[in-house]
Amino acid sequence: MHSFEISQGKLKVTNSDEQDSASRLLVGGFNPYAVYDVAVDGLSGNGEVGIEFGTQDPSKRFVFSARYNRNEQAEVRCRYQEGGVERLSESLTLEQVPAFPFTFRVQMMGTGIGVYLEKDGVSRLQGVLETNTLLDFRKLDCFRQMKFYLFSRLTSGSSVIIRNAMSYFSCGVGQADIRLVTCKDGTPYVQDDRLWFLFTTRGWKTEHTTQGVFSLNPSLFDPRFEGVIVFDMDDGKLRNDIGTHLYYDEEERQWRGWSCNFSTVADGSNTRAASGINYVWSDHNPLKGYSVMRSRAADNLSDHHEDPCGVWDAKAGRWRLVLSSFQESDIRASMWESENWDGPFTKIAGPVPRDSTGTLIQKIGDTPYVFAASADRALYVYSYPDLGLLGELSTDYTPWNDTVKNGRVWPNIFPAPPGHPYPYLALMMDRANYPKLGGWTYGALYLYGAVPSS
Repeated sequence: MHSFEISQGKLKVTNSDEQDSASRLLVGGFNPYAVYDVAVDGLSGNGEVGIEFGTQDPSKRFVFSARYNRNEQAEVRCRYQEGGVERLSESLTLEQVPAFPFTFRVQMMGTGIGVYLEKDGVSRLQGVLETNTLLDFRKLDCFRQMKFYLFSRLTSGSSVIIRNAMSYFSCGVGQADIRLVTCKDGTPYVQDDRLWFLFTTRGWKTEHTTQGVFSLNPSLFDPRFEGVIVFDMDDGKLRNDIGTHLYYDEEERQWRGWSCNFSTVADGSNTRAASGINYVWSDHNPLKGYSVMRSRAADNLSDHHEDPCGVWDAKAGRWRLVLSSFQESDIRASMWESENWDGPFTKIAGPVPRDSTGTLIQKIGDTPYVFAASADRALYVYSYPDLGLLGELSTDYTPWNDTVKNGRVWPNIFPAPPGHPYPYLALMMDRANYPKLGGWTYGALYLYGAVPSS
């Protein structure tokens, strides 16, 4: 049996048995989109230390641990047991063995898991797991049963020193799909004298992501992570859909928008549902903390799309929605309209002749335009609403280079608040992937001051 002792603000776990034994110490609850850390200061003897997600019985348990042999780490171990049967067991041999102290980290991604070791402020990926075939953590009846435990398995007489154990939300290993939160007419929504943005907190593949929120004082470039939004389609899951354009309807006193339903890829069919777009709404302000928005598939929108951006065009008396629309093996901008924010939508223009991503409707002065980035490594400008090609956006520094060649970013142009030295700003990301992750992570943020050409 293991004994637990707190000394000088740290926890010491000791195996006093005459044989190897394991223990689990409850830390707290479980969320399928949080990050979990255990900071290890030292190990005397041999054993494993790490993180366990499990039911209280424990009939279901995921265990992630770092195994040391007299301070020389042999491997990282990942195991899943259900009803006493081991259904997963993997060992990951490390390229670099960190000396104590270090932090053992598990990033939950809804239906995927990333395992990291952090040493001297550098977090190194050890491996990733697809978990939806074993256990879909997004299900309400699953994650509500789970708890977060400190796990240890020690040989007789061995002990481990734990500095802390905690869970939190984070920006993941990359930031992407940055979209300004707006009012109904597309003007910036301002709260607490800050601009607000939705962005994708990246994990691995497109289905291993979460819809994040951050705010910004653009004169200071002080992006502040504010929260996470998940989506309830009334199917027993809290879903991690992304690429959302969120607006506040002051008349209806409701938050509404359009989201990309990448979460359905992990449901078993490996495809996105229907049009690829969901309608989302909430009476609660979802910009801070952990929020759940209602959601339903946009099945009254034909074809297949992503990157939605919508505005109420008072002059036309219609909602206008620009999308990156799939055309066989390509993706091009198209324009749609409806009398209602949630459709049905009818196409009125497009597809454009160039590859498109991050499609955006934004006014420059009193004139609305459509902007789209492209695999052509260009930021194209189109007329609104007929999508005639007008030219390219000129920048003195592009969010791609010889190393980061992919130009399919999001333009994210918006008017600056009064008193700012630039009348317009653009906040973009590049597509530099996290080391060793071959999926879709992305990386740095770029803030531009913009002046219309004369």
